Parts: sequence; structure tokens; C-alpha cells
Amino acid sequence: MTEDSSLILPGHTVSIRPAVIIRNLLPIELRYYIKDTQICGTVKTGEKAYLHAADPQQAMELGLNLENFPTCKELVVPPVTTGPQYHKVKIRLYDTKKRLLELLIKIIFRKGGSVSIHVTAPYWLVNKSGLPLVFRQFRPDFSQEVASGQYEEHELARSVTPLLFCNAEKDLPNLCTMRVGKSVQGPDSVPVWCKRFSLESGTGMRRLNVVPKTGNRPDWVYNIGIGVHQGKGLYADTNIVTFAPLYEIDNQSSHRLAIAQRHLVQTETMKLDSCLIALPQCKLPFHWPRLDLDQLLCVNLLDVGSSSWSGGFRIDKTDSFHINIRDDQNVSHLLKVEIVMEGPTYFIVFGDAGEVPPPIRIDNWAEIPVEYFQSDTTEQKLKAFVQPRVQLPYAWDEPMLSHSITLRVKGGTSATYNMDKLEEGKQLCYPNFIYLRASATFARRPAQDSPHTELVLEVVQDQYIKFCKKEIGNRNQLWRMTSGGMLEHEGSISPRDPHNRSSYPSGKSMVLDIDDIAPRPGRIVPLTLRKRDERRKATQTWKFTEDGRLCCVDGAMCVQTLGGGECLRDSAVAVVGPGPPSGRSVPAHMKIDRQRLLPGSGCLAVRTVMDGPIRVLQITDVSQGSVAEVTKNYQDWVVCEEDKVAKIEDKSVEKKSSLEICLSLKGGLGLSLVNYRPEELVYISLQNISLDYISNPNYMTVDVAVANVQVCKRQI
Repeated sequence: MTEDSSLILPGHTVSIRPAVIIRNLLPIELRYYIKDTQICGTVKTGEKAYLHAADPQQAMELGLNLENFPTCKELVVPPVTTGPQYHKVKIRLYDTKKRLLELLIKIIFRKGGSVSIHVTAPYWLVNKSGLPLVFRQFRPDFSQEVASGQYEEHELARSVTPLLFCNAEKDLPNLCTMRVGKSVQGPDSVPVWCKRFSLESGTGMRRLNVVPKTGNRPDWVYNIGIGVHQGKGLYADTNIVTFAPLYEIDNQSSHRLAIAQRHLVQTETMKLDSCLIALPQCKLPFHWPRLDLDQLLCVNLLDVGSSSWSGGFRIDKTDSFHINIRDDQNVSHLLKVEIVMEGPTYFIVFGDAGEVPPPIRIDNWAEIPVEYFQSDTTEQKLKAFVQPRVQLPYAWDEPMLSHSITLRVKGGTSATYNMDKLEEGKQLCYPNFIYLRASATFARRPAQDSPHTELVLEVVQDQYIKFCKKEIGNRNQLWRMTSGGMLEHEGSISPRDPHNRSSYPSGKSMVLDIDDIAPRPGRIVPLTLRKRDERRKATQTWKFTEDGRLCCVDGAMCVQTLGGGECLRDSAVAVVGPGPPSGRSVPAHMKIDRQRLLPGSGCLAVRTVMDGPIRVLQITDVSQGSVAEVTKNYQDWVVCEEDKVAKIEDKSVEKKSSLEICLSLKGGLGLSLVNYRPEELVYISLQNISLDYISNPNYMTVDVAVANVQVCKRQI
């Protein structure tokens, strides 16, 4: 008795066992019999058979049969002797073609005279490749004999049941080889045995070639991953060899996907029949149609009308990224791609991009649209515009090309920005011309075809200036005011290349002037164009007054309509004449102001920043001030301090310096969690770690990226 009276510990334990126990440790059903007795039966996989009628005190001849293995050479089980004993022997089975299969037999004599017989196989060959595979022990000759248990049906379809395999030829190396079934490419092809491989441990890959009998087509090649692991517990004597496709598609997105090799999508005769179709929530094995061409995968969305193929990307290493698929409206549809390796197989997992932040975002806080595209791409369909005040998620159109984006302003400059660096980039400039408009005609609301609406100064063919209806794209209506107050006419010179400063004419531009030697007070003089002339500075320099007039530099003469306000209509002649009397309001035909062709200042600032895990290419007009002022009205930004406070603090705070730190650990770090025994419980591997830290008086950014995270848990 113990201190706890409710718990009674026995003094002896009596175990009653069957005389003979047969345990089936094979993946298929087993039939057994004892020779010269009536003892026989079947044992399902993983179960036991109890032979109460057997006499373990006498020698027994044990026979085993499997499906397609009708005969065997019986194994003699010796009688039980005193004390526990352990034997490991082999039994020989023969299939219907007299091919040998050796199974392992464990005979365990236990106390009391009981016998346990465990039936195992040295190798299980598990075919998960989706292809019919045929195996044999490696032999250096050209014999086509295959391993036991394989028949014509193994040439036609994949065997669901694991194949039991052994190295039957003792004088040959303990290696294996395989090929695909003859039905894979039909009778006009010959499958070839692959290079030999071991069935003992580790992972690997073999290429299975099928040679065409006719034509000049290259071989069909199938990549098969091989994973070998030892069984556990009672199955410790068995090596389980798994044959799986090297690549497997796992579509976890909500889209129907078409998947193809890059070279196929670049041909004009591309048809969906030659693609792999992946429905949502399905898994499919994938093999490259042509190994002699680029091994890059492309994806298309079948449920998005007239979408283009994505750029090609590699699938032979673990990675995580987004791909960009554009429809016929040039709208981007992003897909999340994760490539993970489990055993011998790379799993290419596609998911909806809405569940995770995009890798890149283009924020256009400027007043004009900006064209963007990946720098090394040449296709026009991969170029698009980001509209003003729009935040645009983006992923690389071509993941294999350089990670840089080119921005371009229509009619202006362009620049390229490396998205791997957080920095201030080159500014974009565009010529922001002006219209010299009759402001009174823009305030009216007549019919659209009225000759009195939206009149601007235009240079006609005889070099005279008239009021004409505003036309978008008419260069004869565009002007540019220089820093000296001259009004240069854009239409009088050839178009300038904004990317080439040498194309800007020097001293050849035509400017607004009067058609007379000098102004005559009190008299009306027509307007015309002349070349720049320092001697005519008084008539070539203009200013906009506060009361809404365009006057010569002395302010006495102003631009107006010939004939007064009644003549302010389309094709009216523009002249210079005396202004209104002092104290009088400015009449409508004398009101001339300027209107910009494009909004904004003509200069855009661009920089690369981080917004959490997102790299942001930020575009702002230089006249907009700080980025915080621009964005606080459009996002949930928290303003910590206003500009007024900052100005007060600047008087007492010294100028801060800038600091930039870039740290890269290509090999990464490893973290191991060990318990008290000690045993390793978890191992965490972080590879290709990069740290970017930038600090300056305006902002501070920290960007930490880990390319690959792998967590290995100890199997208990």
C-alpha cells in the first residue's frame, strides 16, 4: 500500500500473448501461411495477425505472398529457446515473371515463448510525379529488364500504391535508375534511363529524357525530384523514396491562371491549349516544355479580358515577390508569388495581392500626369501614366530586369531612379508655356462655337498678332516669359528636345514687339514679332499690371483690341495703345492676363522613401513645399509639428548633419533554440539581410529586409 490508499501498486505483472504474431509493415496487403499446416490468412497494411494454433516450440516454415508475387521460398523460423532472442533475415518472393523481391523479416523471441514476426521492405518507391515511372536496379549494360512487380500497366499510368524495391543483383552496385513510361509521348518516342542515384539518404533531381524517333525536335525532358528519408519507429529499416515533380503549381488566388514557359508566349501562334490551366485552389505538377530555352515562367489571367502575359521569372530558388499583369486598358493586376521548397519539390504558390502590401507604390502629388515604366523595358504596352493626386501600386513588369523606374513628363525631361536606394533623385522639368488671353472672354458663358469665347493672342502667317479662339496644341498661341520680361513666341522656333540642352536656341527666338520704330504716345500701333534686340528693349519688355493689363515696360501703352470692346471677337487685330484714363476702370478689350498651358511650376522633385514595407517613388511639385504638407490631406498622416514651430526652433538649434548606413549580410544569421538536455528544438535561418538607415534634418527612414526566412522544427 502507498500513502494514498486509493492507489494500489501490484506486486507482479502477468502478460498473456499469442503464440505467434505477424505484423505487416508493408504498404500493401500481405498473405501468410505455415507450410504443411492449415494455418493461413491475410494481414492488412499496418495490422497484426495472431496465430494461436501455431506451436513456437517447433520449427515453422513461413511463406508469404503479395499481389503479383504468387510464389516464395519459405523461411524457416527456429523453435523458441530460453531467453529473448532477435533475428533479422530475408525472404525471397517471385512475381509472375520470376523476378526476385527480397523482404526483411524480424523474428523476436520474447519471454514466455511468444514469437513476433515483422515483415518489412528495404525500400518503398512512392510516385507523386503525376507521370508513369518505371524503375530498375542500375546495370551498366543496355538491358531493358525492369525491377520486379512492374508490368505493362506501369508504362501507361502512375502507380498509386508504393512499389516495393530491393537490390536483387548482389554483384551490381546498390543504385537505382528510372525512366518515364512508354505511353507518355506515344510510340514515336523512346524513353531513356536516367543517371543512377542512391536510395539511402538526401534529396536530388534527375532529368528523364524521351527521344523522338522522327524529326529534328529536341528531347522531351522531365525534371523529377527525389527525396529519401528513413522510416521511424517500427519502419526504421525501410527507406521511403518519394518521386515528385521538381515544380508544382499551387493556385491559392481567386483567378483562373494560364501558365506557360516564356518562349511560348513570345510566339505569334501561342494558343491556350499549349498552356497549363490552374483553377483556383488547385495544385498541378509542372514540367518545362523546352529545357533548351530560357527557363522563365509567365502567367496570364483568364478571367480578366484581353490581359497580357506577365514578365518571366525564375522558379528554381526560394523567393517571394509580386508579378504585374496588364489588361487591354493598361491597368495593372498584381499577383503575389511565393516559391518554397518542401522535400525535393519547389512549390510555386500564387495568391491575391490584396492580402499583402504591394512592393512598390508610385505617389504622384504633382499637378500633371507622369509617364512611368521599368527602365529596361521597350514594349509600349508596358508604359503608362500615373494621374495627378493618385497613389498607384506597382510591381515589376519584368522581374529579371534591373529594378529601376524611368519617369517622363510629356514634352519635358525624363530620369531613371534606382528603387534599391532610398535617396533624392533627379528633378523632372517640363516647359510650362503660357497663353496671353483676353480674360473677359473666359468669364463669359456663351455657346461653345461662339466667336466671343476663350480668345488668346496668336501669331498669324504675316507675323501680325490677332485674337483667336484657344486651340489645344497650337504652338502659335504659346508664349514664354523670360526672366528679363520678354515674351518669347514658341511657334516661331523649331520644337526643342528637353533631353538635349544644345537644342535650345540661343538668341534666335522671336519676341513680342510693336510694328514701329518706337512707341508713339496716344497712337495705336499693331503688334508683331521681332528678333531680340537690346536697342529695342523698351518695346520688347512687358509686364502684367495689377489691374489686369499687359503693358510695355513704361506702363503707358497696353495691349488691346483694335476697334474697342465691340470688336473683341475671333480674328480681331491686337494692337498697343493708350490705357484707360486715370481713375477709370479697365475696359474688357484691354484686360490681358496669362494662363498656364499645364498646371504646376514646371519642375518636379522625385525621391525614394519607405512607407512601412512599401518602397514609394514620390513625385511632388517643387512649389508645393514639404512632402508632409502635400500628403497630410490625402492619407491618415499625423502632423507632429507645423512649419511655424519649426521656424522658431531653427533659430536655436544648430544645423543637423545627415547620416546614411547600409548593412548587408549575404550569408545571413542563424538562431538555435536549445532546451536543458541539451536538444535543439527550433532552428531559424535568416539569409540575405539588408539594412538601410537614412537620417537628415527633414526625415529618418529605416528599411530592414530579409530575403529568406526558414524555420526548422525538431521532429518528436
